[in-house]
Amino acid sequence: MTYKTIANHAEIDLFIKCAFQWVGTPYRWGGDDPSGIDCSGLVQECLESIGRNPPGGDKTADGIYRAMAEYARPTDFTRKGCVLFFGTEDKITHTAISISKNFMVEAGGGGSKTVSEEAAWAHNAWVRVRPVNSRSDLVASLAL
Repeated sequence: MTYKTIANHAEIDLFIKCAFQWVGTPYRWGGDDPSGIDCSGLVQECLESIGRNPPGGDKTADGIYRAMAEYARPTDFTRKGCVLFFGTEDKITHTAISISKNFMVEAGGGGSKTVSEEAAWAHNAWVRVRPVNSRSDLVASLAL
């Protein structure tokens, strides 16, 4: 399956349902399980839930973007079920899942020093719903 194949409504609904199941989970740099998850771990887990694991070994936000970039669209194209990429063209630093044109689920608020649940709560870092425009550095979106 390639990313050129448009996901059907059931896949998009499952993708978003997966994202919502992580809401409230603490942010943990490099995390990909219920004890803590970061932005790329969240996106990767939700992509895997619909059989669209990105190719390649680099599973950072930038690595996922590079693996999927040929299918990404300009920042003005955001709809339910898109993978969103933030940062710059040269370095993607954050990724999230759009749940509508205006809102996203993201694992945010933390950074490379957020490696424990205690640090996540101290930094106000968890999986949460936010407006897409709460960030000003949206580079691209990928419609599944």
